[in-house]
Amino acid sequence: MNHEQKLILYSHMDELAHGQAPSVIPIMVATDYVDFAEVGSNAANAKDIVAIGSAFLMRYRGKNFMVTALHVMENERPKGEVIALINNKSVFLESLDFLTYDGLDIAVAELNSEFLSAQGVVDPPFIETDQEIPPGGLGRYIVFGYPGSNKNRIRIRGESVSCNVTQCHISLELYPGELHIPDLAASICFKHDEKTTVNSSGVKLGSMPPLHGMSGGPVFQMHFDAELKTVPPSRLELAGMLCRKKRIEHHGREASLALVAIPASSICIFINTIFFPTQSYFGTGSDAQEGSR
Repeated sequence: MNHEQKLILYSHMDELAHGQAPSVIPIMVATDYVDFAEVGSNAANAKDIVAIGSAFLMRYRGKNFMVTALHVMENERPKGEVIALINNKSVFLESLDFLTYDGLDIAVAELNSEFLSAQGVVDPPFIETDQEIPPGGLGRYIVFGYPGSNKNRIRIRGESVSCNVTQCHISLELYPGELHIPDLAASICFKHDEKTTVNSSGVKLGSMPPLHGMSGGPVFQMHFDAELKTVPPSRLELAGMLCRKKRIEHHGREASLALVAIPASSICIFINTIFFPTQSYFGTGSDAQEGSR
């Protein structure tokens, strides 16, 4: 593929990304933040709500789910109230039961209509997926998420509220060769390709955003579909969920960075096992660990 062909492909990837972006949400934690120089007598009302991870909304077999990485929920919960932003609504996650499974850095909660209605969320966008990932993958991937930086922060100072929420998507390609991730039952490893990073508006960022906060975000693969009337004829299919980064040492060469994701097939098997126990693919529902995280 020459340079001009790559630019056409990258431009098309950006266009496809806009359709999936609303289903990807930030996970934030509300922490008390006291800075007397800023807030003076309003110190008791000072609070920061900072991005600590990502999640996505997924519709599978007629049910709606929130999917994220287990470590996002597990590591940050003691620090304060955990919040998701869905359709610009603050959704407190304490009342959701996130289910987990040994060997997968994953946490899944069912989103029923009663919960969404109580939170004031109307018609949230969901990623539609099937267990069987169709053939035709083009080897080009995009991960969506919310970097944990000042670009994703809500600051409350007395009656003053400032909100800054910026989604990023990063183009990836498969990491060459096989990498073994000891504590994951299944994984896909990626490396950055040369495509310039863009934000959700397609604006060039020029540099890689911080990866902290991207965990729990979905990874999509561009798929070829001859029936689509687009050029090139393609769509995005869920390929997995980003869960960590891994530094790879090379003898005599500079170390490289691999991004590790849980495959979409493993996510679907997990959901089948826990939420549709009559069609179990590994383990049993009793193996799950349940609790509000």
